[in-house]
Parts: sequence; structure tokens; C-alpha cells
Amino acid sequence: MVLRSGGGELTRISGAQLAYERMKAMIGNGEILPGTRISEAEVSALLGLGRTPVREALERLHAEGFVIRSANGRLAVASLSVREAADLFAVRVVLEEMVAEEATRNATPESLDGLRKTVTAMELAASAGLGAEVARYGEEFHYRLLEMAGNAVTKRLLQNLREHIRRYRSVAPKSDIGRCEIAAREHRQIYEAVASRDAEKAGRLMREHLRNSTVALLQSLKELPGIGEAESGSQRGEV
Repeated sequence: MVLRSGGGELTRISGAQLAYERMKAMIGNGEILPGTRISEAEVSALLGLGRTPVREALERLHAEGFVIRSANGRLAVASLSVREAADLFAVRVVLEEMVAEEATRNATPESLDGLRKTVTAMELAASAGLGAEVARYGEEFHYRLLEMAGNAVTKRLLQNLREHIRRYRSVAPKSDIGRCEIAAREHRQIYEAVASRDAEKAGRLMREHLRNSTVALLQSLKELPGIGEAESGSQRGEV
């Protein structure tokens, strides 16, 4: 067990959990590139942890699809492909549409106020051309809806799905100002549907918003070298 500082308090966390979280974060933000071979010994040295917790963490990442194992037993960060990105978003659309509908039915004045503030902040960021802030408020908006929906199973599925999608967003070119403004407008429309208690409309608008986001992301991915329609077996070094 190790101690982790958070919120002004020290909490105990297992070495395996710490290794899992740190490796997952490095894979998700692109610090460790797709196709990179993973050496258990080097990861142990990098994180300052024993090989046993690192091995447990890597097995967990393998089970979740972030790490793949070749026929000879070697591990590597899973490659990226346009096809997988499309599949991930297709599943996300279905889940997020349901979340929007459930959130609408469960909305309270307090939760709606929080959602409204997030949308307003997103619009201000879009008007200022702050793409990273638009993305951050967008994530916050979807998280608020997820909390409002109160569906623990959907929450667990979406959290894992978003971690995979984050890998693609980390390598894709950043959205231009026009797309940021469109995204802010789409979130405002979803909020208004939720606030008016129109669950069907909220779900439909969410579906349309995510499909628009999918088109934009897939188009940008297709312009990147090394990300094709199929999984790539190329490797990019070792960690």
C-alpha cells in the first residue's frame, strides 16, 4: 500500500491501483504512444513500484483493451484505427441518448442550475476561441447529465468508453473555432430540452450532437498518418 494525497487528505491505495491509474493516464493522454512495447521491468523503474503490482496493473489494462498481448507474450499499447473510433462512438451514442432521457426525467432545480452554468461557461469559452476549455466544459456537461441520470451501470460503461475515446482525442487535431461554437450551441439546445422536461427531444438532440462530433473526429483522424481503417501492428519503441 502507498499513500496518495488528494483534497488535502492522505488516502491509502494499493501499488497495483496506483500503477493502473498512472499507466492508464499516460496511455490516455498520448504520453505513451499506440504500438509502444511495454516492458514490465521498465515500467516498474519508471513508476518506482515493484513488478508484482505493475504486472497486476498491466493485466487489468489488457483486460480493458488498452494493452494487447502478441503471440510471443509481449505487451504493447493497443493501436488506434478509424474503424475502432467509429465503433466506440456508435456505442457511446446509444448510451448517451439514454442518459439524456433519464437525466431529463430525474432533473431537479439544483441539477438544472449546475447544468445551465456549465453551458454558459462553455459558450463564453467558445466565443473566446478557447478550444481546450470548450472541451473541458463539454466533458463536465456530460458528467453532470450522467450524475442526474443515476444509472450506475451506464455510468460504469461510459466511463470506460470515454477513456478509450480520450486516446483518439489526444492525437486528433484540435477543433477549430467554428466547431467549438457549434458544439456550444448544441449543448445549449440539449440543456433547454432537459430544462423543459422533454426527454424525447433531449435524447434526439444528444444523438445528433454526438453524430456531428463523430463525423468531425473521424475526418480529422483519417488525415493522420498511421491511423487507417484497420488495426496497425507497427510498434513505436518501448517503455
